[in-house]
Amino acid sequence: MKNLSPSGVLALTLGLTSPAFAQDPAAEPIAPASRLEPEVSVSKPKPPPSAELPNFHLGVAGVLDGVARRAGAELSATYDVSRNVDLGLGVSLGESMGLLTLAQFHLLSPHEALFRPFVQLRGEFHPSSGGYGGGAWAGAELELGMGRLKAGPAVVVFAPRAGYHSYAVLGIAGFEFDLPSPWKPHP
Repeated sequence: MKNLSPSGVLALTLGLTSPAFAQDPAAEPIAPASRLEPEVSVSKPKPPPSAELPNFHLGVAGVLDGVARRAGAELSATYDVSRNVDLGLGVSLGESMGLLTLAQFHLLSPHEALFRPFVQLRGEFHPSSGGYGGGAWAGAELELGMGRLKAGPAVVVFAPRAGYHSYAVLGIAGFEFDLPSPWKPHP
């Protein structure tokens, strides 16, 4: 600021003018300052279209029922209907085998976080016992290799029937494998 007049310093300090106009007319001209800092983007880069999620997932999970004190397993197949929603079907294996309908909601996409929460709404029908009901599995997913680890508690409420509990409190943990879509072009 050695080439600025006192009135130019005041004007520049108050933001009333640029350094070129605040300069003393008798002094040498000041070259405009070049920007020393690169521009920084605050938004996360979007993944390229080729990095989109696979459309199909196959899941396998172990299930512990805290109320009936039983262990079992589940097999599932889901399809991505959007970036944060999967719909699917499954089977529960164990003492009371059954069919599952699944709607899963991911609160973040895999491109945003490796560790992310999810909620899965579940409908269940057990033909051997005549039981049917619905509930939710809430947990966390950890992206790992060709899929993700999933774990968390679930609660299912059943229509009342003789000889069976009308609810189940479950602990579920498993792995979901990603499969490429047959409809997407592969590089």
